Amino acid sequence: MKMHLKSLSKKIISLVFLFFSFFVPSLVFAQENPIGTIDKPEVIKAFDAKGNVGEDQIGILNFMSTMITYITVLAGIWTFVNLMIAGYTYITSSGNSQTHIKVRDRLTMSILGMILIVTVYAVAGILGTVFFGNSLYLLNPTITGPGTP
Repeated sequence: MKMHLKSLSKKIISLVFLFFSFFVPSLVFAQENPIGTIDKPEVIKAFDAKGNVGEDQIGILNFMSTMITYITVLAGIWTFVNLMIAGYTYITSSGNSQTHIKVRDRLTMSILGMILIVTVYAVAGILGTVFFGNSLYLLNPTITGPGTP
């Protein structure tokens, strides 16, 4: 009996603690804006203006589309540089078998990277065509907002 009362008192104390932990802070911190405001960076404001999006919204689709374009260009340049380095290494290897293995691995990874870049764009085009009827829907999104006619 004593053990049952002890566990019951622990449960009651836990419930009281939960009650105060949920409701008391909400009364104390019930302010309109306790954190303050965060201003948009100038870059995001430029994307908003370009996408013709309203003041309280963000042109995130336009921003992400531009970032994907930059990343793709950088990946293509990186692949090209790797192919050039592999070719130069192969020419200057003087028949060293270890160098041939390194060159083969570098060429394989570079070609796989190019295939991956092309495949991602192809899949995005196919998904855009199947789901939205436009192959460029995911690759070059059109942003509509309050300021768009």
